[in-house]
Amino acid sequence: LYLLRTLIHQPNVLLLDEPTNDLDIETLAVLEQFLDHFEGALVVVSHDRYFLDRTVDFLVGMEDGRLGPRYPSPYSTFVRMQAADRPAPAPETKPESSPPPPPAARPQRLTWKEQREMEALETQIAELEDRKISLLDEINKIGDNYIRLQDLSIQLTTLDQTLETALERWFELSDRA
Repeated sequence: LYLLRTLIHQPNVLLLDEPTNDLDIETLAVLEQFLDHFEGALVVVSHDRYFLDRTVDFLVGMEDGRLGPRYPSPYSTFVRMQAADRPAPAPETKPESSPPPPPAARPQRLTWKEQREMEALETQIAELEDRKISLLDEINKIGDNYIRLQDLSIQLTTLDQTLETALERWFELSDRA
């Protein structure tokens, strides 16, 4: 209701903090349509990749408590360009006289199997995100077929859980890569 009152006054700047958390699907679709035609500045803080892809032109991440560089939308471009912009770690120069660290002190690297798993997860995550976009589009176009809407909502919940599990595993592996 507060958002509606704000939008009625035709602001030229909107600051939205996790707007998808508190809106139902129908209201979210209306907000997305409004933002498609919004001509002012829009600043969105959100973890909802689909919403970000639909509403923003540029993405900025937080790095060490500061705003990072600006990247073009969609989120997949942001991730790819952000990874490419990170400088490669400088090779460490060790004095020849120092003994090698004990095996327990060395960071554990990914096994060949884990590397293959990480590659498979990247493909799976992309497919799940595409399926989520398709489901959300279908939900937005469903009309008044509430039985179909309920079925799609259940599919979306299951897909979100699968996507979250895949992302958690990918992050776990990428931290060690």
